[in-house]
Amino acid sequence: MPLTIVNATVDGKIRKEIHEGKECLVAPVVLLVEGVHAGSQGPALYLSEEIGRYPQSWNGIPLPVKHPTDNEGIPISCNSPDVIEAQSVGRLFNTTFEGNKLKGELWVDIEKARNIAPDVLYSLENGKPLEVSTGLWSDDEAISGVFNDSEYQAVCRNIRPDHLALLPHGTGACSWADGCGAPRVNDDNK
Repeated sequence: MPLTIVNATVDGKIRKEIHEGKECLVAPVVLLVEGVHAGSQGPALYLSEEIGRYPQSWNGIPLPVKHPTDNEGIPISCNSPDVIEAQSVGRLFNTTFEGNKLKGELWVDIEKARNIAPDVLYSLENGKPLEVSTGLWSDDEAISGVFNDSEYQAVCRNIRPDHLALLPHGTGACSWADGCGAPRVNDDNK
């Protein structure tokens, strides 16, 4: 049976594609922008030189709904078969770094998202803001200061990606107001 590729536009920048035999909703996303973001380790400065060092390393990372945690609520990697099966609804692809923004495309498995988190599909299909949050490792340099009127306690260096959490009912450390999230047209106006 030949592979069928469907390329239908849903909302100008959102489309449907077939990936690994499954129908996916593809939406533009801004993962991270230069600035101070208050993540799980407190307010930290993410510099363009660090965010943009290896944008392609983000390609293929899982898209869990919320950050994965163990039974005690401690954050864990998304890259295990059990977590991917239970929580991930797709993968991130086509990452680039432009200006001060790390951008890419969410490839959301429609059937799996319908079962795990229909609110993710609703947001994307209706052009509603969907907050995202990076799951990453970094070597944090203990330097405090101020960047664009925001105080930070560390500078993130040597960023290594693990996942991009989709937060249909939450707010990411790099929030929609900061310029992150999906579906983003990836310009300054949206």
